[in-house]
Formats: sequence, structure tokens, C-alpha cells
Amino acid sequence: MVSTFVNPVVNPDRTLGLTAFNETAPIRRPLSAASDEVDGVIRAIYKQVLGNAYVMESERQPALDSQFRKGDISVAEFVRQLAKSELYRDRFFNNGPRNRFIELNFKHLLGRAPESTAEIAAHSAILDSQGYEAEIDSYLDSDEYTQAFGDDTVPYYRGYKTGSGNRLVGFTHIFPLLRGASSSDKQVAANNPARLMRQLFANQASSVISPSGAKSRQGGSATGSAEDILKNVFAQTRVAASGGDSPAPAASPFAGMDDAALASTASTQSEQISALKAQLAQLSSLSTMGAAMLRKGQLPQAAEAAPVFGSAGPSSLVQTVTDQSAEIETLRGELMSARSLANIAEFKLNKWRQRSY
Repeated sequence: MVSTFVNPVVNPDRTLGLTAFNETAPIRRPLSAASDEVDGVIRAIYKQVLGNAYVMESERQPALDSQFRKGDISVAEFVRQLAKSELYRDRFFNNGPRNRFIELNFKHLLGRAPESTAEIAAHSAILDSQGYEAEIDSYLDSDEYTQAFGDDTVPYYRGYKTGSGNRLVGFTHIFPLLRGASSSDKQVAANNPARLMRQLFANQASSVISPSGAKSRQGGSATGSAEDILKNVFAQTRVAASGGDSPAPAASPFAGMDDAALASTASTQSEQISALKAQLAQLSSLSTMGAAMLRKGQLPQAAEAAPVFGSAGPSSLVQTVTDQSAEIETLRGELMSARSLANIAEFKLNKWRQRSY
């Protein structure tokens, strides 16, 4: 038997967790009226519009399902009405910041991330002047939606692909919003901040980081051990390595900034740290429960070493902002893990609630 090695550099979709999207063809309304095919399209619409979130039977929209099965409404109209439903409104509009809601509208309805603050501002103005339903209509009635999906194709994620007329900086913004095929946009906490505002205001590209677990799938069909899987699920807090040969300290990325700029950066990063800690505190109960569900009998993984920065000058502010930056990266990793674990716990709780009478 001949095995084929798949180079992860040549095939970056494996590294970025995009394989499932690239290997799934766009889903269209079938020409036949076979119930199983129609049901498959309905499931795909719920999955896309609700951000891959688990939908309980009591949360489904039976009137929409029935109209679609009878052929009374198109895929586009199903998407429109589902996005206008109380289910969508409660999950993504009522319980989070406005900018996060607009980000998710772009992701769920157009399959991409917003490319600029101008797009965010335009949709915010629609919300202010015309209301919630007009905001949803603005995506479905756009030329972009018609050209990309038409009436009978279920919207799909396409923002991670480059193409003519697309801005490169906008291409990178999908990655903070799309964390692999197993991620979910379901709210697990009231504080669910926008992911892209800093990059959009600065007109900067977003960092492209592999989702947890993606690297274990590189290079073909090899399956990781239980320890490897847990290591991907539980992102350990990064601490400085002790003993052994240490790498040479790297220069601080903040070296060369004047004291005024350093003080401003320190203040901004301090606010970010406080916000990240608050989000972790809100997720603490659910993430602890999710960890308990997965940790049964497994051994913890060793912590990874954090980068070491050398002294960059006489100003103590350089070291302060450097330490803050490292703490922010650590907290972001912890928060990503906490959200994953909280999603697991929430999924289990929803199953138990569904069985309660």
C-alpha cells in the first residue's frame, strides 16, 4: 500500500483547520422533493446561520421548516427569516455588543469578515435609522449575496479564500472569527466582545493562528494519542522554562519607543488584561465543568516555555509593556481554551435539560 505524505506548508488548510470547508461543496436546494435531501439542506441552513451552534428541537422554527419543505420559500428567504427570528436575535443581538453582532452577521450571512470600519459604521447606521430587520435585509438584498449565493445556495464560509477585488488585509480577518470546523458562535457569556475592532481601526491584518488541534491532523490520516488530543484541548499557561540550556534572550518588540508611547501602550494593555480576566472569570464555572468531562483519567501536559526578552534599555516601561504583552497572549490562550471547554459543558447541559420533564 502506498501512503501519500501531505505537506502542511503546501496544504495550509490542514494547519488552519479549513480542510472541512474546502472539502465540502456548496449546498443547493435539490431538484427532487426527497425528504432526506430537503432535510439536509435545512440542517445546513441552521448550521450556517447560527454559527455551527447546537440547536435543540424546541429552538427550531417549524413554520419555516414546513414552508421550505413545501417549496413556498427559497433558501435565501429561509436564511432571511431565520436571521430575523427571536432565536437569532437572542443569541447574537440581545446579549452582546453591537460590533460583535455586525461581525457575526457578515460571517453568517455573507461568509466573510468585515474588511473595514466603514463597513461596520454603515451597518451600525442602518441599525440606528431603520432597525434590526433592515440590518438583516441589507445583507440578503445586497449584490454581493446575490452574486455569491443566489436564491438556492446555502451561504458558506468563503472569506478565507483570496480572490480578485478582495483586500488582503480583509482576507486575514476571517481567521479570528472562524476557528476551525468544530468551533461555535453560541453565546456562553454575556461579555462577548468584538474580535476585529482594533485591527479594523488600525487598518492592520489580523494574526493567522492555527486553531487548537489542527496541527495533529497535518500530513494525512495519523491519529494522535489521548495525551496529544488533551494537549490540544487544554492550552496550558505558558511559563518560563527552568534549568537546562536557555535560548538567547530576544530583543523586546517595544524597544525604541519613547516614554510617552510606552505609557500609552501600558495603559491600553492594562485595560485589555482586566477585560480578559473578567471574561475568564465569567467562564470559570462552565470551563471547569467541561474540563472535568474531558479529563477523566488523563495525565496533565507539561507547560510550554514562554519567549524570553532581554533588557532593551534604561526605561522600566519597556519591561512593563513587554511583560503585559506576554500576559495578554497567555490570557488569550487561556480564554480560547475556556471557551472550548465551556462549549462542551453547555452542550452537555443542553442535552440534560432537553431530557428533563
